[in-house]
Amino acid sequence: MRIGTVLTITLAVILAATATAGARTWRILPDGSGDAATIQAGIDSAAAGDCVVLSAGTYTGVGNRSIDFLGKAITVTSKDGRDVTIIDCQGLGFGFAFHSGEGTSSVLSDVTIRNSTYVSPGAIRCEYSSPTISNNTIAGNYSTGIYCSGDYISPTISYNIITGNSNLYWAGGGGIHCSGAYSSPTISHNIITGNSALEMGGGIYCNNFCQAIIRYNTISGNSAPFGGGICLMLWSNVYITNTIISFSSQGEAVFCDKSGATLKCCDVYGNAGGDWGPCIAYQLGLNGNFSADPKFCHRWDGDYCIDYSSPCTPGNNPYGYDCGLIGASGVGCERPTGIQPTTWGRIKTMFR
Repeated sequence: MRIGTVLTITLAVILAATATAGARTWRILPDGSGDAATIQAGIDSAAAGDCVVLSAGTYTGVGNRSIDFLGKAITVTSKDGRDVTIIDCQGLGFGFAFHSGEGTSSVLSDVTIRNSTYVSPGAIRCEYSSPTISNNTIAGNYSTGIYCSGDYISPTISYNIITGNSNLYWAGGGGIHCSGAYSSPTISHNIITGNSALEMGGGIYCNNFCQAIIRYNTISGNSAPFGGGICLMLWSNVYITNTIISFSSQGEAVFCDKSGATLKCCDVYGNAGGDWGPCIAYQLGLNGNFSADPKFCHRWDGDYCIDYSSPCTPGNNPYGYDCGLIGASGVGCERPTGIQPTTWGRIKTMFR
């Protein structure tokens, strides 16, 4: 399944659940003429179980940036999909904050967040909370894409496109930052590409006893001096499966300091600073791990689907291991008439 098709399913399920529970839907419009004048005003008014639904358009200004979930078990999503529902922080704030103990019933889905300021640690800030962050595009921010910190938290970060974010102010994390004693984020089915960090973890940074589960991701073309793909620091131990870590323009695929990673069914290939470095070298050839060109369809255009002949497709593992699909995107380079996938090329047009 292509990652872009998930938004229709996600929104349908959310709206059906809301209707069944009898909870209220707050409809927000960019011009302020909806049920509440801004996204923040909609959240302020919402009760547990409610859904704040954003109509298509670009949201700017106070109340439409630096948005606080206020600890509420609500869903914020879009009516027409993330490609046309844009939170533009205009370099004056960040997108959303979860910092009041939110759990998995606090859901952010199907929006695009761009232009978060460099003084914020992340376009989405998750502190001592465990929300569900799913099916968003987080692109072109001057900060980490998603920043999560706190002991014993377990946020779910899935089916997002996290691309073109530049963290040149905070040390760790271009795409995703996770830290905290025994924090256990689930990072799955994300496309994490073209992100950069000042020092560590261009794609993903895990620190301070983090125990992340990283599965079915495509982590490609990221950059950092230490760990262009993934950086693990200070007794972090992560499990990485069915993930592509490729083509980092700076830094090795996986860098570890007093940390470790267990890999299974991973393709680690073409990283500028090296592929199977000391952190993971012994795992090449074991448990379905290999190093081969993943054969992305059109990665220069942001299309990370893989060719049918890719070693990441089911049945093509070079060692004969039964891995199933590796990576976040589907198989097949066809672009059917009438279907326009979300790509980095399309995202970049938003900034022109």
